[in-house]
Amino acid sequence: MSSHNYLPHIDGLRAIAVLSVFMFHLNFNIFSGGFVGVDVFFVISGYLITGGIYKELLAGRFSLQAFYQRRIKRILPAYFTMVIVVLILSALLYPFMQLKTVAGTAAMSSVFLANIRFAVKESNYFAADVHEDPLLNLWSLGVEEQFYLVIPLLFLLLWRFMPSWFKPAMWLMFILSIVSCLLVMYFGQPKSAFYFPHLRAWEFLAGSILAVAGTAAAKQNLKANVLSVLGLLLVAVPVFTYTQETLFPGVAALPVVLGTVLVLHYGVNGGVAGQILKSAPFIFIGRISYSLYLWHWPVIVFWRYVRFNEILPIDNIGIILASFMLAILSWHFVEMEFRFRVASASYTYYLYTLAGSVIVGAFATFIVFTNGAKNYFNKEANSMIRDSGTLSRFADTQLWVVNNDTEFTYAQLTGLDKNLLIPIGDQTAEKSFLIWGDSHAVSLLPGIDSLARVNNKGGYLLNRQTGISNDRIKYYKHVTQWLQEQQNIEQVFLIQRWSVRLESESQRQFMVNFCNNLKNLGLKTTIFQNVPEFSVDPIVFQARVKILNSFGDFRNSPMVDTTTYKKLTQPYGKLFKKLAKDAAFKILPTDHVFLKNGMYHAMNNEGELLYYDTHHLSPEGSRLLIKSLSDKVF
Repeated sequence: MSSHNYLPHIDGLRAIAVLSVFMFHLNFNIFSGGFVGVDVFFVISGYLITGGIYKELLAGRFSLQAFYQRRIKRILPAYFTMVIVVLILSALLYPFMQLKTVAGTAAMSSVFLANIRFAVKESNYFAADVHEDPLLNLWSLGVEEQFYLVIPLLFLLLWRFMPSWFKPAMWLMFILSIVSCLLVMYFGQPKSAFYFPHLRAWEFLAGSILAVAGTAAAKQNLKANVLSVLGLLLVAVPVFTYTQETLFPGVAALPVVLGTVLVLHYGVNGGVAGQILKSAPFIFIGRISYSLYLWHWPVIVFWRYVRFNEILPIDNIGIILASFMLAILSWHFVEMEFRFRVASASYTYYLYTLAGSVIVGAFATFIVFTNGAKNYFNKEANSMIRDSGTLSRFADTQLWVVNNDTEFTYAQLTGLDKNLLIPIGDQTAEKSFLIWGDSHAVSLLPGIDSLARVNNKGGYLLNRQTGISNDRIKYYKHVTQWLQEQQNIEQVFLIQRWSVRLESESQRQFMVNFCNNLKNLGLKTTIFQNVPEFSVDPIVFQARVKILNSFGDFRNSPMVDTTTYKKLTQPYGKLFKKLAKDAAFKILPTDHVFLKNGMYHAMNNEGELLYYDTHHLSPEGSRLLIKSLSDKVF
């Protein structure tokens, strides 16, 4: 295999890889496993790079300097162009917190360590917050660049000093890498296996082993036809069947890697798979695949940002067209210019690399160390963003949310410890109710306290984090035992973020048992539904609107549709319906006051914030909700 012989079926394979990733990032459900396209790229890279090195080693003309020059010309011009454009756009469009995040990724990408940044941060590749970073896709290029830096030198040393070990060493590294990957996946931290190069190296090395295997390109016959089609299927099936819940890479990556190897070897001389891959559309997309991979993700992120995550089919068409347009421009005017038309002395390529790295690194580092350039870009919008609006004190007592307090003793309950049981409502009335929950209970305190005072009711807030969880059984037993001894308490308010607290079957069963215990104590139990949740912090949203309004008119309130809210409550919906049929339980709605014209809003008509983050009510929102339920709460 030669680094200079053009193999059109590889461009076709690149097209499949990049389109799979692109469609996955567009959230097309049918491409639920499209993220495996990156693994196809890894195998192709290992095959092409190792094949070129091996041929030059055999001819006695391999040069590390020439190798790195080719990699610089191939990768870095388009790479740094995209990063610089993204940094500039982020500075113009983002509030300081988001800009600081992007700059942190850019700084690490300037030294080709974006993957390490995400690994150290223990970032879940599929998490929503990570998907707001327009440079997220650089993690895979970080892995590739680290492979390119290490493998050529290692191969050269093996060839010079241990030539008989050249091929066996590849197998040894392949085995060590895949075993390490599997151990980390199933007995360690799966996120590490996703990002760290040594745990992904086996995918590159699968291509490397094929490249030096010494087998001629497969002739076109029935066997080659069948195996090339099988290879395509081994890639395609995961693209359409894997999901974000698939434990990956690990064992799940094996079919993709094997399938890519089969297509690389058996698809070269045609057959059904070869004819598909060598068709004009696939070859064209394959040729621009690098630039398309670079640009598609920033386009998606910025488009969603400007559209406030409300993406319609027409938006997806726009994203696709814009991505392809930028990819073609990048391929023609950047990739091709530097790769084939720019002729310079060898040392200038390293100067280009150093210049790009310094420019990106310096600008990004400046942004990080000035707290997102808070006082340099979008100053007015940044001034609107304050710290979390969560309550920290109530009735002169520090709330548990400050230090995330969880532990308490039965003796503290019986002694009516004022730091554990905070008086709520009318201070002169008998304590007749207990508020029990997580941070959602804290966010409803202003409303419940106001209504309790109006109704001459008094009660307690259990001032501890008491979310539904099996590891909280001891504390639940403390409280139920204490309630059994209280003569005046007749009502318990359960207020939690049920979308998280009741997402598993074990949590729901815990809730059933707990509610039965309260019922057996003869207590009335009032459960507040989950409030609607938003994808954007309302305060950050206001800052975003302020920034974007300088480019045009944008709406000024975060919204979420009723379908999304139904999905949020669906996991525990049956449980709440069952409880509502029992007279001992009352399920109170929490969404109605935020609903207007079929959408839930995080601000009222006067522009007041009803939420202080994506899922906690502000004091104004709390009072509005409780006032609307005034005849149902007590």
